[in-house]
Amino acid sequence: MKNRFDIQTLRKMQELMNSPSLDERGFTLCVNQRDLKIRHGRECQGDSCTVSLGSSVCNENENPLGNFHTHPKRVDTTPSIPDLALAAKDGMGCIGANKSRRVTCFTPRHDLNVNPSDAMNVIFDDLLNAKEGAFRNKFTYKNLSEEDFDEGLTRDPNWRNEYQKAWKRSFGLFDRHEIF
Repeated sequence: MKNRFDIQTLRKMQELMNSPSLDERGFTLCVNQRDLKIRHGRECQGDSCTVSLGSSVCNENENPLGNFHTHPKRVDTTPSIPDLALAAKDGMGCIGANKSRRVTCFTPRHDLNVNPSDAMNVIFDDLLNAKEGAFRNKFTYKNLSEEDFDEGLTRDPNWRNEYQKAWKRSFGLFDRHEIF
């Protein structure tokens, strides 16, 4: 898969991972309709960088394909459940780990008898239904953030256990591609 990315996009990934910022940084991934190369589109930066796949995020003759974002405090490229949900919805999610300078992309598997985006919605519903009280009522599967999960993981061992089960179910819906 690495050869599908144009060289400027690979350099942009490295540039964002080399940033001293502790904020997540990222960009939309766009596929060029002429040469089918994956290029970088609109950038974002923030505690939880969210790259939207609207119609104006790519150049002319390009279509949105997915997103790339960094995990500035991590060595591994393990996606969170929200990362996987976005990859299921968009078609591809790539994560760069600043501390190891590694990039891994996740694409929904198409050899399953289930739509990965629908399956992620069920996983979110199951995870949220497992949690009682105000913490659970704070979210819907459409707006869960990594910080929300982190808060729950540190506060409640039962939430941690449910999250781990949900993550394992989620991870099986995706193919993993090491970029560098």
